[in-house]
Amino acid sequence: MARAVAAGSYSGVFVVFCWSLLLLSGHCTFFDTCSRDADKDGQTLKLNKVANGYGQRSLAYKMLGGCRDKGVVYIPGFMGSMSEEKATFLNNFCNLHDVSFLRYDPSWLGESKKTSSLKQIKKIFSVWMDDAFEMFKLTTGPQIVVGHSIGGWIAIHLALKHPDRVAGLLLLGPVYNLHENCLNFTEGKKLMNKAVLLLGKARVEDIMKDAQQYQISVAPSSLTINCKVSILHGKDDVFPFHFSQTLLNALTSKDKTLNILASGDHHLQDEHTLNEIGATLLHMI
Repeated sequence: MARAVAAGSYSGVFVVFCWSLLLLSGHCTFFDTCSRDADKDGQTLKLNKVANGYGQRSLAYKMLGGCRDKGVVYIPGFMGSMSEEKATFLNNFCNLHDVSFLRYDPSWLGESKKTSSLKQIKKIFSVWMDDAFEMFKLTTGPQIVVGHSIGGWIAIHLALKHPDRVAGLLLLGPVYNLHENCLNFTEGKKLMNKAVLLLGKARVEDIMKDAQQYQISVAPSSLTINCKVSILHGKDDVFPFHFSQTLLNALTSKDKTLNILASGDHHLQDEHTLNEIGATLLHMI
């Protein structure tokens, strides 16, 4: 059954319950795990060298081992990377709970190698989509895929392509159908202009044209995704919560929730929000 809940409902109670268990056992809270320096965890920065129809790329990533049946994969949002606070939090959360975790830098971003190929730049959204598919190949067994912003859109495509391996989706302020939801929206235009500054030759029109082929239907029950889906959306997000509500209604899953957080903007990385992410993820693994 689909459920839309506000912060302070089941997830808030669950956070308090988990805090109590962790404190009694001598462990730290979810947010305490975020405050640790992920770069000091002994993980080695690796490169996944990819060569396919989108050209040659070297994708930087870090992988954490675990012994649980399900692992976690993080797909960053627009212009995001594996060093951002949410990824750091997830890494340390998974380390604390003995869950395997994969995070990476999409092409052109973070530690991943830059490209001089004009073709790749003009097809950068397709390249980012393919990055996720290529990185997913490094995992084994069922995975909970966490996607932020357009990373949520990419996560949806990953679930559609690999329904046998994606055991759950945790979508954080998901943004999808860029042409429809961004160019007609002031804050969306700002994001596109930021991308132009950072990517140089990739114009807004090129990104929009490339992304159109990945449009998803958001008609009621039109997206055949039957795994557990949890969506978190900040009340102060510049993208209105109806983006997430519409997406929730489009999913065929019988186990899906939308949590509108009382705090949190589109970045979703304040202390309260990170605790909510931890509580939700613990419920999914």
